[in-house]
Amino acid sequence: MLKLCLSFGSIAGLIVGIPLFGLTVWGKIGGSYGMLIGYLTMLIALSTVFAAVKRHRDRTLGGVIRFWPALAIGLGISVVAGIFYVAAWELALAVAHLDYGDAYAKAQLAQMQAAGASEAELQRATAEMDEFRRNYANPLYRMTETFTEIFPVGVLVSLICAGLLRNSRFLPARSVAALCLGVFLMTNPALAQPAQTAGHITGIGGLFFKAKNPKTLAAWYRDVLGLPMEAWGGAMLRYDAPNHPDVMAWSAFPATTSYFAPSSSDFMINYAVDDMDALVAKLKAQGVEILKQKDDPTGRFAWLLDPEGNKVELWQPKR
Repeated sequence: MLKLCLSFGSIAGLIVGIPLFGLTVWGKIGGSYGMLIGYLTMLIALSTVFAAVKRHRDRTLGGVIRFWPALAIGLGISVVAGIFYVAAWELALAVAHLDYGDAYAKAQLAQMQAAGASEAELQRATAEMDEFRRNYANPLYRMTETFTEIFPVGVLVSLICAGLLRNSRFLPARSVAALCLGVFLMTNPALAQPAQTAGHITGIGGLFFKAKNPKTLAAWYRDVLGLPMEAWGGAMLRYDAPNHPDVMAWSAFPATTSYFAPSSSDFMINYAVDDMDALVAKLKAQGVEILKQKDDPTGRFAWLLDPEGNKVELWQPKR
């Protein structure tokens, strides 16, 4: 996650830092227009928070992320972007030989004079501006002030992104466009793969894994999930079974994924089902704990653990 924050934070920092440097050294755009451009650039730069959190959720965590980890990524990116922002401002002041504290103080006093401020008000403002000049000449004070310009924006963007992306159904990895393409290819299998010569994989012919007690585990899958076990101890599942998907998914997850949690196994098997509500009702009647249920554009899902702690994913494809 640190690498993610550093990489996306650096991108955000460059997006916000380069315009800041350029406008300060060459453009010299100030006032309300300068502030508008500055905050608009910050929002554009910090949109990388959304991209980073979604990428981490979809590619590393299997499409699910909690609010606090998502917020932590956003804040990390905001800190890195803030450091770039401060560095760009300090470099711009040095290159332009700009005493911003003095220029700002003079501008504020001139504005008050033009507005007809009284002598007492001007004296009070002059004392305040003199103090601001002294404080702004301190690099630590100046850098802190600069950092607090961008970081609150990053906090706000991070809160919004974490709140949106914690919902796995918000812009899921398996997007509607991908779903439509998948349905099209399933109904037109000849288009799914280019013509190939002999000597290639055509599909999954069997699934084999180790179990602490194979007979007991096979009996559980037979009695609880209804897997049609054969006398030799395994099941033969037909691709042409009623309502069965036309294709089988194969996907390698990163070693850091939490998608298989709370299981510690290195694999998870997805079983297609014909009626999720009916099967879940049967499982609950047998005392099986359903870890989670959700719907997304590809269908309906439910998760549980088998007796040996392997996570089981049930899927009713959307028809």
